[in-house]
Amino acid sequence: MNKLTELNYVVIVVVLFLFIALTSNGAFGSTNTDEIEIVFPENPSKSQNTVIIWTANTVPDLTDLILALEQVESNGNETAYNESEKALGCLQIRPIMLADYNRIYGTSFTHDQMKSRSTSHLVAIGIFHHYGKYIERNGETTNAKHLAFIWNGGGSAWKRVNNPRDDRKQTNLETYWKKVSKNL
Repeated sequence: MNKLTELNYVVIVVVLFLFIALTSNGAFGSTNTDEIEIVFPENPSKSQNTVIIWTANTVPDLTDLILALEQVESNGNETAYNESEKALGCLQIRPIMLADYNRIYGTSFTHDQMKSRSTSHLVAIGIFHHYGKYIERNGETTNAKHLAFIWNGGGSAWKRVNNPRDDRKQTNLETYWKKVSKNL
């Protein structure tokens, strides 16, 4: 996929965020936000393949979650850089997270592109979509805690929401969730 196509997806995500924000705040009059569906291309090179990620009643406000993650990760700083983890941007995306996203969606985003808020948000939504499918397949309803655990602990960390372990990683995930939930 070329850079122009990647940019088009970033623009679509931004427009989608604005639409959700406006409809959930009643800017278009009385709307039923339970009918809003967020879609994401399963394969970005084949735009006709889309799947429903979540409806509004599943993850009530994904925008709020991403903004809360931003506050915890970088205090909203688009160009923040953590040398020890090589984490970049407002969502502190590490190279391994970006490599996972590029593998899943067949894209070729560079780490430097994570300085863009909209591109970072696109990566987050894509990661949440991909690993959120496993939550739903497991019979659980995706919630903000699942997604925060994924963001902080990796793709399978969602399993620890309902099946906590007595270890350091669980302690770190719970501490991270407390920080995120204070910003929701």
